[in-house]
Amino acid sequence: TKVKEMTTKNISPTSKIHHRRSKFKKNSENTSPANPSEWTIKFCIIGAACSNKQLLSSLEDRYVYECIDDEKETIRTLTETKNLLSQRQLRIYVVDSFDDCIFHYLKDNEDIYTISSELVLSCAEKEIDIPVPRRNRPLYCQHLSSAVICFVGIRKDTHTEFSDFVHYLGGSVRKDYSDQVTHVISHANIGEKYLTAFNMERSEILTEEWLLRCWQERNNRQFDPFESELIRIYRAKPLHNLNLFFFGFNNENELEHLHTLTNEHGGFITTEMSEASHIVLSDMNLFISTYPSYTRKHRQYIVHVQWFWECLCLMGKADESIYTVNLTSNQSTTSDSSLLLQSPSTQCESPLLDSSINTTVKRKRRQKHSYINEQQIDPIPNSKRFNSSMNENENLSDENIIVEKSQNIKKDNKYLIGMELRETERNYVTMLSNIIRIFKTEMEKDDRRNGPILTKVESTQIFGNIEEIYHLHLLIAEQLDRAITEDECIGSVFLTNSVELLRVYQPYTKFYDKTIEAVHTLEKNNSRFYAYLKICEHKTELGKQHLADLMIRPIQRLPSILLLLERLLKYTPATHVDYQLLIDSLDKLREIAKKLNDERGKTEKHLSMFNIVNSIDNCPPELLAAHRDYIEKFQVIELSQELTTTRTHLTLFLFSDCLEVTKSRVNIWKTHGVKTYKHIALISLCDIRSLFDISPVSLTIDETEQFGILCSIDGQARQLIMATSDNTVDIKLQNLKVEESTTPKPEATNAATTEKVTKPKKEKSKQEKPKQEKPKQEKEKPKQEKPQAADEAPAEVLDYNRSPEEIEKALEEWSKKPSTVNKRQPDEKILPKPDARNIMITSALPYVNNVPHLGNLVGSLLSADVFARYCRSRNYNTLFICGTDEYGTATETKALEEKCTPREICDKYYALHRKIYDWFQLEFDFFGRTSTQKQTEISQDIFWKLHKRNLISKNTVEQLFCETCQR
Repeated sequence: TKVKEMTTKNISPTSKIHHRRSKFKKNSENTSPANPSEWTIKFCIIGAACSNKQLLSSLEDRYVYECIDDEKETIRTLTETKNLLSQRQLRIYVVDSFDDCIFHYLKDNEDIYTISSELVLSCAEKEIDIPVPRRNRPLYCQHLSSAVICFVGIRKDTHTEFSDFVHYLGGSVRKDYSDQVTHVISHANIGEKYLTAFNMERSEILTEEWLLRCWQERNNRQFDPFESELIRIYRAKPLHNLNLFFFGFNNENELEHLHTLTNEHGGFITTEMSEASHIVLSDMNLFISTYPSYTRKHRQYIVHVQWFWECLCLMGKADESIYTVNLTSNQSTTSDSSLLLQSPSTQCESPLLDSSINTTVKRKRRQKHSYINEQQIDPIPNSKRFNSSMNENENLSDENIIVEKSQNIKKDNKYLIGMELRETERNYVTMLSNIIRIFKTEMEKDDRRNGPILTKVESTQIFGNIEEIYHLHLLIAEQLDRAITEDECIGSVFLTNSVELLRVYQPYTKFYDKTIEAVHTLEKNNSRFYAYLKICEHKTELGKQHLADLMIRPIQRLPSILLLLERLLKYTPATHVDYQLLIDSLDKLREIAKKLNDERGKTEKHLSMFNIVNSIDNCPPELLAAHRDYIEKFQVIELSQELTTTRTHLTLFLFSDCLEVTKSRVNIWKTHGVKTYKHIALISLCDIRSLFDISPVSLTIDETEQFGILCSIDGQARQLIMATSDNTVDIKLQNLKVEESTTPKPEATNAATTEKVTKPKKEKSKQEKPKQEKPKQEKEKPKQEKPQAADEAPAEVLDYNRSPEEIEKALEEWSKKPSTVNKRQPDEKILPKPDARNIMITSALPYVNNVPHLGNLVGSLLSADVFARYCRSRNYNTLFICGTDEYGTATETKALEEKCTPREICDKYYALHRKIYDWFQLEFDFFGRTSTQKQTEISQDIFWKLHKRNLISKNTVEQLFCETCQR
């Protein structure tokens, strides 16, 4: 035992005994020190910690300590601790583990200060003073020193254990939620504390696994419990540990989708209603009629399905009180149960929910809640007149609407059509306003807990320039209102705004298909977006329409205006002053509509061109040109064998000035990243000399049509004969009959030959069952010829005293033998075994910038495979790994050479490398790529660990530099 006096001046001010006086007044004899610097501190090392040399060296020359390895001495020291406190002498006990019996013995005693050896070592490594723990609160490390934690939905026994973990890690625990709480540990998303924490958005709500992970990493000094990625992994999902029971969903696909979403967001599905924490209803009336006397259980909620979508949208449990279904309500309510549960904003805004208001109040409400709300987007002049009722008679009698000379207005057809045009324009502007306010603005809000529902890029893809369209039609609606009230020409309104109409509608119509595609894609990939769309389907101001249905309204608006103006022109006399203006405005709008349609057609053609080029492997880059238009695609079979060695299925893409010939690939779904077609030839239409039909009299309607092409490909004359592949059975028969033909070359093929070939088909049409007999005859011939070829082969090629069957079987067994020795299952994991010889084999990673040659195989891969086979034959626990190296200058250089991206180069040559190695039967246990996400995470993790330990140094090297490329 070392004896040396020490005062707390050696301990940092933050680690001195600075706790509240009440903490030290657990017994009347113990008081808080008035001046902590007058206290004497001694460290008592207990049990196995006495043999920890690193611990002793950390305390040497800085602190007073003594080692107590004897149990009786430990008990005696504990009895003296209480008396020493009254003499301003503090003993801090140091133990190696908080799982030992000695630690639990210390914990059961009062007035004891306990820390771990890990805390001492970590402070020594950081060169900081050892913090003084709180009395009767052992301190293992300081992982959670800045955390204040509140528990939600956790049982009492578990709560005690978790509270100890938090205290051991240096954190604090609060019983009730307050502003000081930094993290909430939730067993299940239930209770008022959860709702308070979620709505205040000041604390992270995490699962119990996060705290357990922190405790498991207590000895890891590099561990950061507040790392953003770790918090994201352990953040409580919206339906965390909630049991849901769905009722009233008749569509099985919809119900399955709801179950999938529930499981993905942390919830569980129960088939027993009594076990559910939430009963989610689609139709309240159906539930009441099915269970008229149902009484909900304790802490059980019966909510509308809108609550479910709100949870997914908020990424947290929504307040059930807004969506709770009242089972005691009258069962004669409307069948549309969605009207029973409106959002709070809808309930207070809609004037239709209050049936007691009189007509005057209704008029005032209409002015307040019209489609141009001054508090929504833009202030609008003349709002009283502009927001009048849709009813014409009521419009004229409304005292708040100012209409000049209203008594002299003649209500003829021309006037009524003008009113209809104005009202449809109002409705259109209202719908645009709702799209912007309810969808665009809400989805872009960045003040949500998990950020905006849509990113700026996604929002632009969906909504585009819809705000510009809204502002333009807002101006047009105001001008229409003024034109009608002041008896001006309506056609001049659209004539004046024709240039702006073309400008704002051109990009919208051009990318409309991309807009709808983006909506459907986000519905599948973004659950928050999908949930918000489901919530909006219940909003009456949107007409309960889907967003994709609403986004077509701008496409339909210009044709609607044209129809109304044509009707207006019909009832306008030719001598009227507005007649010519209406004709000019109609001509201008028709011109705009034609330009928009032409632009949209060009866009569709360009998109189809891009899709075709991207689907063809080794496609010539010159195929993609701005002047070229795609016309049609044909499926054919080449009979002439000019382009391919066998009669294969080809796909012809006809363009305005060329013909692209490709080979159709089969079973492309088995290989990821393989394109649908392979380039064969690109034929310019000016190089096609003639095109002729092969249609003899003998061909019937069921026959496959044939045609010939005389053309020039790469300067060489070619004679191509094609057959359409509409009928698969006829194609096979035709191919067999052509083989019977004695024509040696495709050049000799003519109408007479074709007639000879197809002559049996003419007889077939006269029989009752031609298609059952003829294929059998054709298929029997190869079966008779094949054995003859097999019998002749052994006599000419294989001069052995063995039958061909025996030799073939021996070859098959020999080729299989190396693969069957200790072959593991595909899903079997290879891990080190303590009682076996563990061998890991690898080789130089081949670059993917070229085709591998025999030198690569013999020098590294093949020799490694031979050694791996040997190890497996000796029953060693063998792991053979390899992969392609996809980083480096060589890959980038090859990409520049082939005019593509490095990723495309890597994908192309990786598949080629893999195919070659499979052909050589190299049996890798794992063959990967350096560009995979897992490889990137491991490499970056190694780098950051080295970087944090200052094991990476900077240096300068000289390299070659190209002055032309400036790189």
